[in-house]
Amino acid sequence: MAAHSRLRALLGSPYRVGLGGEGVLRTVGREEEADRMLTAAYDAGIRYYDAAPAYAGSERYQGLFWGRHPGRKEETFQASKSAQRDGAGAAADLARTL
Repeated sequence: MAAHSRLRALLGSPYRVGLGGEGVLRTVGREEEADRMLTAAYDAGIRYYDAAPAYAGSERYQGLFWGRHPGRKEETFQASKSAQRDGAGAAADLARTL
């Protein structure tokens, strides 16, 4: 069963609770605090995470977290978005996110 199918079976569809990229995740230079927040969210059962280039460090913090815990990433849904209003700009944001 695919990870997203397992998550839907566990959490329902759409996922009921998520962690957005605001707050401490929208800062720079607070890696330890961001890691504690992401760890607490994951340990509490959060499996939907949101980030965006506009949220300052959120993508970086989440990327570092998933890099340290690759098995956990397989159990989650990671969302991002772009403020660009043309296809090329949005594609460039997506490429940077990945």
